[in-house]
Amino acid sequence: MLKSIYIRNFAIIDELELDFHSGMSVLTGETGTGKSIIIDALNLALGARADSSMARNPDLPIEIAVTLDADQVDAAQGWLAEHGLDAPGTHCVLRRVISTDGKSRAYINGSPGPVMQLRNLGEQFVDIYGQHECQSLMRRDEQRALLDSFSSNEAAVDELAALFRSWQELGKQLRDVEQSHESAHAQLELLRYQFQELEQLGLQDGEYEALNARHIQLSHAKELREGSMRISDRLAGDGDDRIFDTLGQLLVELEKLSATDPALEGLLEDLQGIQIQLGETAGGLRDYSEQTSTDPQELQSVEERVSIVEEIARKHRVKAAELATLYLTLGEKLESLERSHVDPEDLRNALAETEQRYRALAEQVSASRKAAAGILNEKITDSMQTLGMQGGRFQIDVCPRTSAEPTSHGLDELQFLVSTNPGQELRPLNKVASGGELSRL
Repeated sequence: MLKSIYIRNFAIIDELELDFHSGMSVLTGETGTGKSIIIDALNLALGARADSSMARNPDLPIEIAVTLDADQVDAAQGWLAEHGLDAPGTHCVLRRVISTDGKSRAYINGSPGPVMQLRNLGEQFVDIYGQHECQSLMRRDEQRALLDSFSSNEAAVDELAALFRSWQELGKQLRDVEQSHESAHAQLELLRYQFQELEQLGLQDGEYEALNARHIQLSHAKELREGSMRISDRLAGDGDDRIFDTLGQLLVELEKLSATDPALEGLLEDLQGIQIQLGETAGGLRDYSEQTSTDPQELQSVEERVSIVEEIARKHRVKAAELATLYLTLGEKLESLERSHVDPEDLRNALAETEQRYRALAEQVSASRKAAAGILNEKITDSMQTLGMQGGRFQIDVCPRTSAEPTSHGLDELQFLVSTNPGQELRPLNKVASGGELSRL
């Protein structure tokens, strides 16, 4: 539905804005008041040819904008969505600006584009009828839509359009994947190598810290063993000056004192506990000393393991203690990339399958169109005989497209041909029919 039209600096119009509402609107006026100019301006907004000589003031540009409501126009909504030009709501604004040097600019919902887009979209909204302007009937896409409607092909044509879109999208995906496949493959291989390297390393969480602690023990094994044994001997060894004996003597004295004053019994117990703890500590130190190894092979093994871990950490530019976490992170990233990685061969297979389905359905639609065209030719030709076109003929030509490129509506080119007089050859509808004949057809 046409909601409004804005015209500035066009023919005799300086500036005009008209709003339209539901129902029929009528523009009336005497000859020369600009009724036809408003229609001409509407045509310009819909993509008609224009030049700067139409300007009221040649020093200013022509500007025309129409606002249309796409609420009930599914084809227009689909076209806008397909071209990424849809706007919030259902309103659609077509705008045309012709500069003083004759250059034309077109806008759809504020986005610039070629004038052809205005024409293609405008045809979805507006039909202009006059003796020589029954535009809808003369457009080939409308002729095809009429034939498909007559042959009940709409569902098949919709499926064909969906297959065509899928085919085109798969082709685009394949081109994109092929362009990025080499770099993506290289990235994936690098990740696999890094992950496998860490997997072979097998570093456990906390292992590097434990290795360092063990390395310190082994490197200072002699010092640790001899020192712990020396302290154990001093505490409770076989020497004459061991602390355990001295503490025993002190306990004897404290026992005598506590017999005199029971208030010392608690301290006596504490000292007895210290003696017990001292004996246990001495035993623990002795065990530690005996168990402390000076194994050169184990030391070498630990040093080699630490060296490998630190070398790989430098390669990955992380701290050695962070390698275990990095291993988990790389594993998750690799899994994600492998899931999202698209094999070009899979896309090629899908593309070929979709093309096959498209072409098979296109052949079915074509056969249905040709059958329906034969029936419609006969019916319209019969009707022409009773509408003042005796001897006239009507024919729908359904032929393979001259271009090898498929379209969303199939592989056919079709055209309405007519002969309105006996002996006249069939010619395209827009080349033969008069205004009255066109109206009757």
